Formats: sequence, structure tokens, C-alpha cells
Amino acid sequence: MPVVALKRAGVRVEEVFGGNQEGTLAQLKAKRVEAAAVNSRFLAQYAERERVQFREIYVSEGFPDLAVIAHPRVPAATVERVRRALLGMSSDPNAASVLTTAKSKGFEPAGDRDYDGVRRVYRLIGQ
Repeated sequence: MPVVALKRAGVRVEEVFGGNQEGTLAQLKAKRVEAAAVNSRFLAQYAERERVQFREIYVSEGFPDLAVIAHPRVPAATVERVRRALLGMSSDPNAASVLTTAKSKGFEPAGDRDYDGVRRVYRLIGQ
């Protein structure tokens, strides 16, 4: 939920730097903050590993995970080899242990439209 909407609802918002999602969840676990916004996959993994429960108070629409991007100077052939390798991980027996450790199903192809929801959030918060 955008910060603006929270403030409009009378919620005191104090932005605290957690460093990353792991740090943010650690602050929540230590009760240094009362609420935090994190990726649901990170939340589930952290809660399981740390044997702690959190109460979800708002779940947004689904968003794709972070995109894998390449600098324009990287040769197209290299970009294509990396793309094929990442997309092929879910069917590669040699990658199974990596995906299991990461608790990931693997990579999926994405297009520009897959990130429309992310752009919508940035517009809502005035960025």
C-alpha cells in the first residue's frame, strides 16, 4: 500500500532503512518496527528459517520477481546464451539443487507488459 494512502488513513509512517528485505524482516522480528513491506517469497522463507510467524495485513497484486538485465554493450549472442541457460534451469538436472536451495521454480520469460503493475505503483507514489 503506498505511503500516501497510509498517511491519509491516519497511520504514522516512519521509513526505516533495513538494508534489504532480510534486514527489514530482522527488524520486524526484533520488534524495532511494527510493520514492513517485503516480497512474499522472502517473507515465507524467512519465517520458515527463523521459526517465526508474521501476520500479513495487506497483500498486493502479484508482481514479477526482479528482472535479469544486460548492459547494452554485452554482445547479443552472450545475452541469448544466458537467457537460454536461465530459462532452461527448471528442466536441467544439474540446476535442481540450486533451485531447491533457493526455493525457486526457475526463471520464466517476461515481457515489458509484465511490469505494468510495477510502473502503476511508482505512478501512485509520485515517481
